[in-house]
Amino acid sequence: MATNLLKYPYNDVDDYQGTIVFKVVDEEAIREATQAGLDAGISAGINAGDAAYKALIRERALNKKDDGTGSTDDAEPSKEEFKANEKDVLEFKKVPLSSLAAQVSNINQDLTENIPTKNTAACPYVSLYLPSAFQLADAVSYENFELGALGAGVEKGLKSGATVGGAVMGGLKTSFEALGNIGQIAGSSLDITNDTAALVAATVASKSGKIGEETKAAVSSVTGTQLNPNARALFKSVPLRTFNFSFTMIPANADEANVIKAIVRHFREELYPTGLDMAGINYGYRFPNRFIIETRYKDRRIPGLKFLPAYLQSVNSVYNTQGMGMHEDGNFSSTSITLSFTESKALMKQHIQADF
Repeated sequence: MATNLLKYPYNDVDDYQGTIVFKVVDEEAIREATQAGLDAGISAGINAGDAAYKALIRERALNKKDDGTGSTDDAEPSKEEFKANEKDVLEFKKVPLSSLAAQVSNINQDLTENIPTKNTAACPYVSLYLPSAFQLADAVSYENFELGALGAGVEKGLKSGATVGGAVMGGLKTSFEALGNIGQIAGSSLDITNDTAALVAATVASKSGKIGEETKAAVSSVTGTQLNPNARALFKSVPLRTFNFSFTMIPANADEANVIKAIVRHFREELYPTGLDMAGINYGYRFPNRFIIETRYKDRRIPGLKFLPAYLQSVNSVYNTQGMGMHEDGNFSSTSITLSFTESKALMKQHIQADF
């Protein structure tokens, strides 16, 4: 599309100055930059390998014992030549291994979100009115984990300052002490009034697989006791944020109707992946482009309402929501769209501190 900006409302934009702007990420530029980084890393690796080889040869020559003739192997430069380069050898040894590895984006770079977007001459920005109400849900997920008697013993040991190995041994000792009573319990009547004996009996019974579980249940039924699974809530992960934006667009004239059609087409086009052909066969897809979403009021960013680059997950279009009438040129009297997005990365505390 040649249009630089698709906006609704097309006219009277100053009546409501809250806007939400959608920009398409230039994924090709990102891939090209990544490829350039890979090529540079490979080149640096080759150069580093060559330098390492030369440094090794130099070091051998420097350390080579004089055979008494005052000369060295003709296949290698003389000791004097290498002594002149001794400083280079020592400097090479100081180069940290990490400097030869590929560069990885750190958290601070991630927070900057300096991501290129497509030139508006090739792909327009879309500016719509800020919806009167939309919901953003922040959440994290936890999982329940049963430590059991062994895990609880290890946890207790760690909290008391023991090393990991010491805490594990302490937990095992507790379990073995319980199992050590198996002979006593098996060879005598169970005192159901003794809570400790009942718990030890249930522990011993639980060590025999399915039969043990049934036996443990029987012991618990008779004694009225139950082993504590020592359940804990453990942090698991951060789900990707999803959010919806709904807009109802009613054209006031033919020009605005055409802009609305272009907006819907733009989102539908960017929703889908590009098909990849190989030998005349549709072999796969290239990922759809992500969106940069900006919220503004009076042309200023709204604090605390930033988004990470997001994939458009669905576009739902409903036509003529205001009635059955059509415009003379065949355009609908109204168009409603709902856009569903999923952020491409999970948030961290640092994002919230950076006003996301």
